[in-house]
Amino acid sequence: MPRESQTSPNTVIPPFNNDQEALFEAFVKATYPRVLAYLIKLSGQPEAARDICQDVYAQLWEKKISLPASPEEQLYYLFTMSRNAFFQYTRQQLRQEKQLQLHYRPDTTTTIENHPNNLELAEQTKIIKEALDSSEEVRVKFFLLNREEGLTYKQIAEREGVSEKTVERYIGSVIRTLRAKLKTFLFFFI
Repeated sequence: MPRESQTSPNTVIPPFNNDQEALFEAFVKATYPRVLAYLIKLSGQPEAARDICQDVYAQLWEKKISLPASPEEQLYYLFTMSRNAFFQYTRQQLRQEKQLQLHYRPDTTTTIENHPNNLELAEQTKIIKEALDSSEEVRVKFFLLNREEGLTYKQIAEREGVSEKTVERYIGSVIRTLRAKLKTFLFFFI
């Protein structure tokens, strides 16, 4: 026999309004730690997780979304909102990263002769050439296909008949070598 205080599974808490600010604050205090922990686990980035979590609660308040009556269903609903917000955040970050890569492509029109810091650029070019020469030919080939021709790891893997992970590993090793060589160069100029 059901108790009178129980709500049916189909009962919904009405949307929060300005008169229910205290109720909303209590709801946030009760659910925030679990939602935040879930987002940190998803993203692996505590700062991003906090931002996403705040956005979820702000959206809940601003859109005056109705919630299910049972606490389990409310938490499930919040987890779903949080997961969707995380996916949206990830897509946005990927778009921004792609835009940055498009804007920071090497400029082939700048040459050593017309660059304002000829000596510095010539030295950088020399160090890069030495680093590439010291790497395996296949690794350099994959690196140049990615950086100069703009091919993705997947495209290089299909073109060369290797796995995408192999391409990623080879390009990563060339980048690490370049970074190490250029770090010593920058140390002397700073």
